[in-house]
Amino acid sequence: EEKVVLTTIHASKGLEWEYVIIPRMNAYAFPTGHMCGPCKDVHSCNVGFYGNAETYLKPNGGYGIKTVNATIVKACPYDVYVLGANNGVANTLRLWSAQPSEENMESGP
Repeated sequence: EEKVVLTTIHASKGLEWEYVIIPRMNAYAFPTGHMCGPCKDVHSCNVGFYGNAETYLKPNGGYGIKTVNATIVKACPYDVYVLGANNGVANTLRLWSAQPSEENMESGP
């Protein structure tokens, strides 16, 4: 069953979704006004979008699925500190931005 969950930052603590939309979000400012800071490049990773799913035979005889012909983007994490509601606890909310990956950049002449 597909559905949309509308929640607050505080109520969503500890929950996970495949997709999250945050209105008024940009690269350096969370909608609460707190700054996200610079990209934590040491935790960046390449992520494949689109492409085709192919099955393959694993060495142990099982089957696996891999994505081929994908467009690669660099996923860059930003950490935002979210204060708990009257409990004196601060949690980290990790947000991700998509940036061009060097794998997709054309080399010069």
